[in-house]
Amino acid sequence: MRRTAWILTGAAVIVGTITFLIGLGIVNQASQITGETVTVLVAQVDIPQFTVIRRENVDSYFRKSELPAYYFNRLQGLVRPQDDLEGWVTMVPIPKDSVLVWGMLDKNLGLEPGRRAVAISVNSETGLAGLIRPGNHVDVLVSMEGEPGGSGQTVVMLQNVRVLATSNLLPREGEAIAGMIGRLLPSGQLAPDMVVVLDLSLEEAARLTYMRNFAKEIRFVLRRFGDEEKQSVPLIDRDRAIRP
Repeated sequence: MRRTAWILTGAAVIVGTITFLIGLGIVNQASQITGETVTVLVAQVDIPQFTVIRRENVDSYFRKSELPAYYFNRLQGLVRPQDDLEGWVTMVPIPKDSVLVWGMLDKNLGLEPGRRAVAISVNSETGLAGLIRPGNHVDVLVSMEGEPGGSGQTVVMLQNVRVLATSNLLPREGEAIAGMIGRLLPSGQLAPDMVVVLDLSLEEAARLTYMRNFAKEIRFVLRRFGDEEKQSVPLIDRDRAIRP
């Protein structure tokens, strides 16, 4: 019986030693993780919503702070002190002592002064089967119905237009996504399944809106990256289209 007690005592010591060593390893690992830091920006005052940040007032709004690297994965999109915040706008109120992340900011979709963001819905054909991505540039073709007894016409309405954003349309209630793609409207046309946001002037936005409401079709033509050439393209009617 005494021998059994010694065996149990020895086993307890071994288990205790192993547990201690494992715990020590975890503590050391945690110390190494939390010992690493990253420099972030922290609000030193309450910053109201829609505040425009300028380079000269960054230091009055934010202070630099060291944050344990352990939290970096939890705070995605951290704004770093070396990042240029000129012209960025706070889209939410930022309370004092909050760590600044990019999700709190916006820069008018990157619009320059005088430009407008205009959304237009397209289908899987006119929208290039979803191949259009933010940052692409497109040409906009518009096809119009002809006068009674005449032929229709297609015109290159806009060239080298920057795409700001794209978004897939949600299916209607009770409609599966797979069934929505390529769905036909009663008119026989494909239903829109994507929205494309374009960077236009106000006049271009008005012209495109008019065509969206009254033209037969609006179609996007994707340009290759770096191609900024604008060509003089005549109005295309039936005679020109079938010309050799």
